[in-house]
Amino acid sequence: MLSTLSELPDYISAKAVQKVIRDGFLAGRVGMSVHLPTSPLRSIYHETTSAALAERGVSLQFFKRLRRLHWDKTNADDPPTIVALEFSDNSVEEFDHTILAMPAIQLW
Repeated sequence: MLSTLSELPDYISAKAVQKVIRDGFLAGRVGMSVHLPTSPLRSIYHETTSAALAERGVSLQFFKRLRRLHWDKTNADDPPTIVALEFSDNSVEEFDHTILAMPAIQLW
């Protein structure tokens, strides 16, 4: 079970817990109200959002391990741009625009 901090309790620092309590519950009368969603968070944040973006032509890749970024460095005057992503299954996919939403530690 994940906590408010989106991490298992064994991996959360005491300072992070203190901040959540201070900012969330002790900040004022409104801060102490608790809202329980009527749908699973996966449905709200993943399925509904994915469907809305897909309707707009956005391709989303979930749970695929990224092996390498393919860069276009042809013009020395411009910064390099990502032109394709190579995944651990050896597939390479090209995109017009790329947003990497992943933990920064995985970029090293």
